[in-house]
Amino acid sequence: MVFLVSYVVYFLTGLSTGLAGSYSEAVEDWKADSIVLSESANYNIAASGITAAALKDIKTQEPGNEALEVSPVVVDAPGKDNTVKRISAYTFGIDFNSPLAPRLAEGDLPIKSNELVADVKFKQAGMKIGDPVVLPVPQAPDSKNVTWRISGFVNAKFQAAPTLFVSAAEFAQHLRAVRNPHIPEEQKVLANAVVLFKTPGDSLQKTAGDNDLEIIEPAKFIQNLPGFAPQQLTFNMMIGALIGILTLVLGIFVYVLTVQKRQIFGVMKAQGIATSYIVRSSVLQTLVLTVVGIALGFIATWLTSLAVGGVIPFKMDPLLYPLISLAFIVFSVVGALVPARMISKIDPIEAIS
Repeated sequence: MVFLVSYVVYFLTGLSTGLAGSYSEAVEDWKADSIVLSESANYNIAASGITAAALKDIKTQEPGNEALEVSPVVVDAPGKDNTVKRISAYTFGIDFNSPLAPRLAEGDLPIKSNELVADVKFKQAGMKIGDPVVLPVPQAPDSKNVTWRISGFVNAKFQAAPTLFVSAAEFAQHLRAVRNPHIPEEQKVLANAVVLFKTPGDSLQKTAGDNDLEIIEPAKFIQNLPGFAPQQLTFNMMIGALIGILTLVLGIFVYVLTVQKRQIFGVMKAQGIATSYIVRSSVLQTLVLTVVGIALGFIATWLTSLAVGGVIPFKMDPLLYPLISLAFIVFSVVGALVPARMISKIDPIEAIS
């Protein structure tokens, strides 16, 4: 029973952590202090827009901050039997010489024109380094789509979708949405966000407010990604409920075993064995059962992670799993202590008779 329940809890925890990572891998890789977005964007980076004038003010006050452009795209990847598999993704326009450059899992960063870095999901779809990728030009009538080449792969998803990284200059040339040509240059939108790597000062805070921008922490930005918070809340409630169920059921089992051993405990007490010794033995047996059960559950979860790797978002957190295991052990021991009062009240004469 302990094995089955612990396996379910570990598996759901891996799913929860994997899904959370698929929402925020790209953001966490930035190692940013904060992010500047439009106040009207409601934390949606694709809906945010920062004008040329605001961007100049921000970068002038604190050099080193990096502009970021984002565009959702649909990529045609080769499927089975010469079919085409369409993959929804996000394209990021960044400076590859900045801290925004992704950590590569394979290949190299772009060094030639029209090269990009792709998420490993494209590799799983059958693409490889050097393969062409056609990205549609947004809102650009009579414009031809540009063909890019994959120079490397990266583990970086955003909102559970794979990502593509291109240089900021080429994003502006080929992928930036066409704007109204009559808008003055200083009012044209040149970025979706600005990533800050140092704590913003009062001057930058005022500049952001004057330009209808807001500065938020990465954790708050991630929490407000569409669907992220409800998904995490659902999994956390399920995991907490399962831990509670395990504690309750284990306590009931220990109580039933204690009742069944009344005569044995009575004989032991008649022989002069202390109640504290009997209670310690009961707790120790429960502890051994629990440790063996959760160890088997952990091994089964690890084997499952190897089997489903790359198919579903699954990640074993080295910090979270020990905490869950400790919770299992603590609550199980507490459940084993529940019958201690009954053991202390066992009358050897009544139990034997």
